[in-house]
Amino acid sequence: MGRIRSIKPDFFLDYDLSKITIWARMAFIGLWLYADREGRMRDEVEKLKALIFPFDRVDMNKILNDLDKKFITRYSISNKKYIQINNFKVHQRPHHTEKDSELPPLQIATYDNKQDGSGDTEATPCLNGDTRVGKEGKGKEGNGNGQPSVDREKEIEYLFNTIWSKYPRKRGRAPAYRHFKKTVTSVDSWKDINIALTTYLESKEVADGYIKYGSTWFNEWRDWLEPDP
Repeated sequence: MGRIRSIKPDFFLDYDLSKITIWARMAFIGLWLYADREGRMRDEVEKLKALIFPFDRVDMNKILNDLDKKFITRYSISNKKYIQINNFKVHQRPHHTEKDSELPPLQIATYDNKQDGSGDTEATPCLNGDTRVGKEGKGKEGNGNGQPSVDREKEIEYLFNTIWSKYPRKRGRAPAYRHFKKTVTSVDSWKDINIALTTYLESKEVADGYIKYGSTWFNEWRDWLEPDP
């Protein structure tokens, strides 16, 4: 369902917008109406075309590509495609009753600059360095007291939930999460824990029906980086 958004007079005087087609400009406004309170939506080309240009013959995918990078960012996580409207919260003030976003944030992603036919960018988790604090305990990764910021904590929790959903014996979630936060602190370690889980799930141990509690496995996951000989 669409939402009411505001448009500023400066929109029509924006030089960068003047460089794209009138169709792209109209689509940009239309996207605001169907984004959640964080400026995110699913990248569903046919559906967006039907919502914004129901009576017009336009190439919606090309329009989205024209907007991509400068005005929006198309990205995918786990083969699901999303759109983030750039600087959405700078220009919009969502109503306080709007529900929280249920879509994964672009902030959890770094980009490997690989493009597919849709023009979107494949994303991998952004876990650069120590996720517990930023430099000197400050900056966007920390809040100055040695604790992660609220947004950062949400990103870490999202990544944990992604891999926790794949683990078959969900016992000991709280300690498993603590182990995850302590050991998965970079893009490489995120890739490693996924490799380790795949190796474990394909192991003879699991095939024989012996599955460790989640709290135990997440404490020992690095033992599964090398497959059994």
